[in-house]
Amino acid sequence: MNKEIYKYVKKEYKRGVDLVLIRNNLVQNGWSPKEVDEAIAKATKTSHAKLYVLLLFFVITIGVSSSLLIVYYESVPNGEQINSVQNSPDIINNDDLEIPSDEESTGLRCEDVFDKEDCYMDKIVEEDFDCYYLEDVVERSACYRAKEMILFQEG
Repeated sequence: MNKEIYKYVKKEYKRGVDLVLIRNNLVQNGWSPKEVDEAIAKATKTSHAKLYVLLLFFVITIGVSSSLLIVYYESVPNGEQINSVQNSPDIINNDDLEIPSDEESTGLRCEDVFDKEDCYMDKIVEEDFDCYYLEDVVERSACYRAKEMILFQEG
């Protein structure tokens, strides 16, 4: 194979020239089609070494990550999850809560009131009402919005 043809093909191919145009140009200028085809084959052959290195990198990364994950989970006692919501000191344990009975909680809701936020604002200010005890999501949301409005007015 002629090195001069190879260098030309590689240079033109990198510039984005179509291989058919490169081949026709070389053959029309007197180069043998066999030599041109060999140069094109060699110049366009991609090196698989980079691909293998990249693949090896990903395999090693996945292997190391998996090993670290296994070591981490083996070091944590069964059933214990570090930094979980259940074990967070900021979360109140449900067993320690005193939930009002149905008779006590019936007067705490503002279900029948059109402007729920105003109703809950009054209850929060007057009774230091805690929205946590409301079972209905809509009611609880209205109560928390009322708390936010109170904090906004105070701040």
